[in-house]
Amino acid sequence: MNNTEHTILCGGINPAGLKIRGTVMLLNLWPGTGTKQCVRLKIEDLHEQLCALAPIQFHDLVEIAAYVYCADQLASRGGKDVDTFGAHWRRRFHFHIPVRAVDRWNTPAVKDTLRQLLEFLSDDFYDFTFYPAKNAPGIQKYLGLDEKGALKFNAERVVMFSGGLDSLAGAIEETVNQKHRLVLVNHRSTEKFAVMQRELVRLLAEKAGPDAFLHLRVRISKAGLDGKSYTQRARSFLFCSVGATVAMMLGIRSVRFYENGVVSLNLPVCAQVIGSRATRTTHPRVLAGMQSLLTALAGEPFTVDNPFSWETKGEVIHRITKAGCEKLIEQSRSCAHTWETSNEHTHCGTCSQCIDRRFGMLAAKAEAFDPLEKYKLDIFTQSRPKDEDKIMGATYLERANQVRKMNGAEELLEAHPEVLRVLPFLKLEPKRGAERIFDLYRRHAEEVNAGVDVMLARYARELRQRTLPGDSLLWTVYAPNGVNVTPATPLPAPSASAADTLPRYFIRKELGVWRIRVDGKETVAQDCRGMELVAWLLMNPPDEAIHASVLENHVDGDSLADGAGAIDFGDDGNTQAADVGGAIVEIAGKKLKGKMSLPELKLKLAAARKDMNDQNLSQSERDEAEEELNTLLQAYDRGGKVSGQAEMAAERVRKAIRNLINELKAAKRQQGLVNVALSAFGEHLEQNLWLPSMGGKNRVGASGKPGCFIYEPPAGVRWKD
Repeated sequence: MNNTEHTILCGGINPAGLKIRGTVMLLNLWPGTGTKQCVRLKIEDLHEQLCALAPIQFHDLVEIAAYVYCADQLASRGGKDVDTFGAHWRRRFHFHIPVRAVDRWNTPAVKDTLRQLLEFLSDDFYDFTFYPAKNAPGIQKYLGLDEKGALKFNAERVVMFSGGLDSLAGAIEETVNQKHRLVLVNHRSTEKFAVMQRELVRLLAEKAGPDAFLHLRVRISKAGLDGKSYTQRARSFLFCSVGATVAMMLGIRSVRFYENGVVSLNLPVCAQVIGSRATRTTHPRVLAGMQSLLTALAGEPFTVDNPFSWETKGEVIHRITKAGCEKLIEQSRSCAHTWETSNEHTHCGTCSQCIDRRFGMLAAKAEAFDPLEKYKLDIFTQSRPKDEDKIMGATYLERANQVRKMNGAEELLEAHPEVLRVLPFLKLEPKRGAERIFDLYRRHAEEVNAGVDVMLARYARELRQRTLPGDSLLWTVYAPNGVNVTPATPLPAPSASAADTLPRYFIRKELGVWRIRVDGKETVAQDCRGMELVAWLLMNPPDEAIHASVLENHVDGDSLADGAGAIDFGDDGNTQAADVGGAIVEIAGKKLKGKMSLPELKLKLAAARKDMNDQNLSQSERDEAEEELNTLLQAYDRGGKVSGQAEMAAERVRKAIRNLINELKAAKRQQGLVNVALSAFGEHLEQNLWLPSMGGKNRVGASGKPGCFIYEPPAGVRWKD
């Protein structure tokens, strides 16, 4: 199976004739669709009356962005480390989404722009199929209502506010310096730093005034779903989509990001660090793509811009201190490695964002406002055990050295051809654009090299005395230790889909759903107890009907067939409680000592049969052997359960399988779309599992054994995983 390829079914949809590629995800924002609501989106502090002012295509936009964000989180790139990549880095997503404005979303101007935007933003491949939505909820569903909210707030701008240094500097520039009234949109991906963010907003309000801005928080959660990728490269699409929708509600036709130009362009420096160093949240091409998409959706010009696109990190931080807002720096957060940080150590100290922050503080002479104890590791003076951290620091410094030696834009273009991809989106003549990019990176190189000089002077004694760790950044500069750096190379594309080579019949569990192919027709069904029971019978068709309790033991991983259970016989000749795979057995009238595994039980059964037919034994001995045989057979047939427990197991299994078949035949798991494959699967189960097991009328070969289940596959049908 191609684990870089994913089919994502959204909003309870499961269309007929769907060609599933790779693994399957079911994502749902809507309740009442037959599919569990596993994605929850909440936009806080937005007044309910505003929602009527947003066109329905922007309702769709928020939901599409939420699905893209969640899929990005749930599909692994091959490892937890965002600073490396491998063959699984690039993924291929096939989204199937119900939308309200289906005609608008299916136009090439919208659909192609959306796909191209996301492919460049996240470095993945995307396909979208849109369907007419039925009974779609209004955007009110996502609002955390606040009667003091935005309706009474006469906003001039909508600004994306991440809580990092750059967005903080932008908010200060807009509210404190220029006295603009803002809506600050903050996507809260984790509650880990909620207290810190609230304090940052409080301090900003003190400087700007209580009515200078409205802070709009967006929360998204994936109920019961565990994230596999930590890069969050699609996060800015969700971020901007919510901001644009809010702007439409307020009658504003623009959204604004604030991020320094070096991070915006984010030229990859080597293959090992392309993961984090090539993030493209505010890359000029991404902003242009967002602007084109929003303009197409709005039907009128919509602007997306970044006023800090020509500034370095040090210059951005200097804006904060110049405005007298240096106390806010400590509450800002820049780290990419959220899983490694805590309220005590809010920054890891080794990721590219942390390195940018440290050098920026040195350049702006703002170290005093960014406590070192907030960093888990001091990259300048402490050991960096991970190879990727050593490579990150070494390449960061080496690029600054290389740029310092360059004589002009032509040499930058030769060293970093990626710059050519930026030039068409700068709204500048290409030569002038290249010159401005070179000037930006030259100033950044000066900041980095000046910062290194400051730290080398500060720790000259430790370096001379060789008391700094050999893998600290300063020692790397002082005495290079041969860190190997691989030049950046193009990433491999995912291999072609293997969907066409799959067998005609298969059933496989994937990410909380069951992927099913019935006679070449493919679909998915939500995970449930009935599916687990049915899947085992289809994959392991028994020669004869087995009791429900035996089937349960197989499904729950405590299989009697594997000899996992044991019968514990007492030594006092009385009825004893015995444990067979966690079940209870009653054995009467026979002294049997110790525990007996299933193979031993089978031997005992054979011995009892032999004794029962042994004419050399007395009649009483043969009668006793027959009684023992019947007792053990009954226990074996019921999976080791006594009569009452066996009946309950049979009832549980019967209900689970019957409910599943009824639901499959009705094909309820879609938005009013007939699902031929689900219906066919339900019919197959009824004819080849249910009727043979239940002894249906005129059913040839039906077992009809109470509490027992069988699967009788038709000729030529073999289910595979």
